[in-house]
Amino acid sequence: MYALAFSLTKSKSFININKNKDLRDLKYIRNDVVGHPANRVYNSDTPAYCILDNLSISMSQFSYFIYSTNGVTVKTIDLMKLVGAYYLECNNLLAEIYKIAVADKNQTSIERVASHVLDLYNMNLEYQKDLNKLKKEYLKEYPKASSSQHRVVWRIELIERLNTFQPVDPDIQDLIEYSIGLEIIKIYQLVTNKVYRMTTGKKVPFLVSSFYRLLNKNRFLIPYAQNIVDISNPLFVPSIEHLLATAQKKTSTGPLRYLLLIKELYDKKEDELLYALALPIKEYKKKLK
Repeated sequence: MYALAFSLTKSKSFININKNKDLRDLKYIRNDVVGHPANRVYNSDTPAYCILDNLSISMSQFSYFIYSTNGVTVKTIDLMKLVGAYYLECNNLLAEIYKIAVADKNQTSIERVASHVLDLYNMNLEYQKDLNKLKKEYLKEYPKASSSQHRVVWRIELIERLNTFQPVDPDIQDLIEYSIGLEIIKIYQLVTNKVYRMTTGKKVPFLVSSFYRLLNKNRFLIPYAQNIVDISNPLFVPSIEHLLATAQKKTSTGPLRYLLLIKELYDKKEDELLYALALPIKEYKKKLK
């Protein structure tokens, strides 16, 4: 599906598995069961591994055990639900890219507006009006575009959600503004197919820079940090608990506040808001290269 979409559109923006919870779970199930089940956390002092329950395998479901220092949990997979979600998502995608192939859409106007939104943001100017214009232009080109098939729409909706989140803490406000910038860059890259250095040209917020310092000094925490970006990651809870314990032990107030915010969003099941505000953590891995 990715190869087909990219060959026709030269963009990954038409597939958005992140929006579909069942398919987002699929990549974790794959890694747990057949990918690297004996190495689910890359840190020798906290092993976690998975074992398939062969006796549970049927046409409709199967189960597997997840072993960690926190105990043993059982995860049961509803195959009919998973295959059904995959079938619907694939057919929706095929319908969208068929229209694109037939119509041979020209994204020039979309690219122009996306570039302007990025410029406005980088110059600390009002960008929301033009972001709305970008959404309208995109939907004009793709009238039935939904956030489940189109990453551009999804990321615009993430920005809209971030703008409705109004905390009193100025450090969290800085984090929101920075995360919005990362989303705008992602949108620009999706519609232009151009590489843009992952920086907003702005000062990195205190919560992010202090968290980066914690990871720089404690490299063994990096795998744990990568597990707390996605609320559906089965290793989310043990990973954030380990990070919180380490931050408390080292009296790292910035990372602790950042982690408590993410934990609060997890508890409230604020899936998309958590992803958007944890995006700087996801980008840390790229900064290492």
